Amino acid sequence: MAFPHPGLLPGPGSPVATHGTASRILAAIDAGSNSIKLLVARTGDGDHLDVLAREKVMVRLGHDTLQTGRLSEEALEAGVACLERFAALARAAGAERILCAATCAVREAENAAELALRVKRRADLDLEVISGEEEARLITRAVRSDFPASADPLLVIDIGGGSTEVILSSAGSAAPVIESLELGAVRLTERYVKTDPVSKDALSDLRDEVARRVRRLEKAIRARGFATAVGTSGTIVALAQLAAARKGRPAGVATGHLVLDRKALDGIVVDLSRTTLREKARIPGLDQKRADILTAGAVLLQVLMERFRIRKLVVSDRSLREGLVLDALDRARSVSGEAPAAETARDVRRESVHRLGRRAHLERPHAEKTRDLALQLFDRTHALHQLAGREREWLEHAAFLHDVGTAIGYRAHHKHTAYLISHAELKGFSATEISVIAQVARYHRKSRPKRSHEAFARLDPFLAPIVEKLAAILRLADALDRSHRQMVTNVDVSVRRRRIVLGLDVAGSPDLELWAAGRKSDLFESVFGRSVEIVVKARPLSLVAREPREPGEAREPS
Repeated sequence: MAFPHPGLLPGPGSPVATHGTASRILAAIDAGSNSIKLLVARTGDGDHLDVLAREKVMVRLGHDTLQTGRLSEEALEAGVACLERFAALARAAGAERILCAATCAVREAENAAELALRVKRRADLDLEVISGEEEARLITRAVRSDFPASADPLLVIDIGGGSTEVILSSAGSAAPVIESLELGAVRLTERYVKTDPVSKDALSDLRDEVARRVRRLEKAIRARGFATAVGTSGTIVALAQLAAARKGRPAGVATGHLVLDRKALDGIVVDLSRTTLREKARIPGLDQKRADILTAGAVLLQVLMERFRIRKLVVSDRSLREGLVLDALDRARSVSGEAPAAETARDVRRESVHRLGRRAHLERPHAEKTRDLALQLFDRTHALHQLAGREREWLEHAAFLHDVGTAIGYRAHHKHTAYLISHAELKGFSATEISVIAQVARYHRKSRPKRSHEAFARLDPFLAPIVEKLAAILRLADALDRSHRQMVTNVDVSVRRRRIVLGLDVAGSPDLELWAAGRKSDLFESVFGRSVEIVVKARPLSLVAREPREPGEAREPS
């Protein structure tokens, strides 16, 4: 599946021009899988936001899209119309900038670029598709502004229509757990809720699916522990409101936060799973707009609370919209002046990367082939990595530059590459972006990313899993041109439940490439939890067996 390029102009991650500490009016739109939400707020000192407008419309961009991988014409038109109305509302409220981010459903849609173009044309908005990791970072930024440091460590759960973000976070320290799960209320409803009410077998299958997906995450969270569990998003808010209504207490506790305990959720799940959609309409406190997807969302949350041993979940009304505004303010405090247009910035960056390649006398045919193969793998494994346009550009540059270190010496050229990228003064990149590109290129061979490696350990913890994913893709791409003879002309990818199948078009014998892919697919298999198999002209070659290192190649330390 081809993944669309990011928006035409600076999006949510771009710096915002600021003028001292004077209050400003900013707007943020979250185009989610279930609903599209608007926030218009006046900013002040610190993280205070004076809300001027807050709107939400159930557009259901994820309906069918999460199954088919395409936004229907109906979804496209509904999404554009809603964004057009929200843009008008924000401008009428005096917003000087509108930040607009699309999440899971648009992330997975192969025609997401069509949505972005229509939104630009009709609403004059720059729609940026963000990755699951970026979504988790922005949600955490929002939630952290709602709780004191004494509540740390925070375990944050955000259940969306297509994905669920889980983050373990402490102020002033690295977040040890960050995960964007391919689990959401809309996705699970379309997959399992086929009858009204849901069948017992489907309910059991739904539970098993969630438990299987969170097994690794469960161990990590239990090992590290947390002080406060926080839930955010419409699904969790709706469940907390339903629980409060069942107890005759619609208001929250003294702090102003609703609290959802596991025992109350268990009772809600029983009721939701036994009632038809018509019967749900008579349940006091139930948000009728979510009635059809709330059963799956409730079961999802129930399993998460069981597995993570959460007794009580404190509900925050701050989420992605607030995170977009607060992140923009953070950037404004450290960056002065307007950001350049994105297309211009990309041209500057790409030329800077190519200049470094020329200075290092890079073997250009291999660099370009590795880059092209890496981007093919990225575009066609999107269901696995869930990354977006920003990360795709980082991979592009890391793949092109991955061998520049050979200008210093071959033996440890992956380390030399990281050094050269870090110190080359690449134009148009932030320091953070340079660090990510350097680390992705550094891990194209030898050791996998480790916290014991100083440069990797210094990365923002939200970027560490991105580096792992991109490095895993780059390793495979590099292996598929191991002979430097461009034998592989195209890669088709089929993503299965337990494996991925790479279908190679070749221009000659790919024996060396197949051998190299066997050695270098271990990181991919570890990161994405799937084995790698290759098919060459209908001839399957399993890459499960690992061969020893290349004859004559000396082993070196990581």
